[in-house]
Amino acid sequence: MKAALLEEQPQLAEIGRQLKSQLKSRPNTGKSYQYNPGIWEEIISNLAEYMPCAIGGEQTRRSSESVYMKMYLEDIKKMQKEVDDYDPAERNYLVSASTADYLLYAVSKRERAKWLADSEEFKPTLDPLLDALAASAAKKIPLYKVLPSWFKFRDAAAEKQAMGIFKTRATIKVHGIGVENAGWQIQKDNYGLLPSYRYKNANIYYRDSSDDHPYCRVASVRVKQDYAGGGRYSPEVYRSSARITVIGCPTGK
Repeated sequence: MKAALLEEQPQLAEIGRQLKSQLKSRPNTGKSYQYNPGIWEEIISNLAEYMPCAIGGEQTRRSSESVYMKMYLEDIKKMQKEVDDYDPAERNYLVSASTADYLLYAVSKRERAKWLADSEEFKPTLDPLLDALAASAAKKIPLYKVLPSWFKFRDAAAEKQAMGIFKTRATIKVHGIGVENAGWQIQKDNYGLLPSYRYKNANIYYRDSSDDHPYCRVASVRVKQDYAGGGRYSPEVYRSSARITVIGCPTGK
């Protein structure tokens, strides 16, 4: 919004020059702004003062009317309840996977800033909610621990693919790594007849010292081989997706 208005300033200045050259008298006619030279002269003559008002008004409108804002508010409200209700004796996840990113945006101001970089108008509404979520999470994240089954088996090829998610490993301390199943899991086609690919989920339990929060993370990385037909699979093993979740660190670490 701000950038768009700044780009329009030369055109507004040109309108001002034309207004002064063509209309020696520029009275306030009492009509709407489209037909009122007095209003246009007032705006153009005091553009620096009106610019913040225009930006603020449009941002407020966008924020209140945005379908994205409504979705964010609903998701954060749901996550707040999940965090408040979390009991490790009753369930093995802290928050739903579909909305897990909000937990990161709550505890990491850096990740939140990246997320809202193009939606600054949302910050006044979302910041207090995410700060409240972070305060609740500070009590519950330390209780959320990894399960031994996540690293039950070792697979060097799958683990190598999984470690490829890190741009640099200098700040990464791995507390646990492995796969959940000894063999491949088969994903069949939409008809449930032929294989589409086979996969393993490789999990990495780690702490990144460059994070701006005190928690660890678990990366669940899907490693795949595509079906080549005739009961054979492609020799290429590749990483298809990664889901990263904030989690408590090992005791004393």
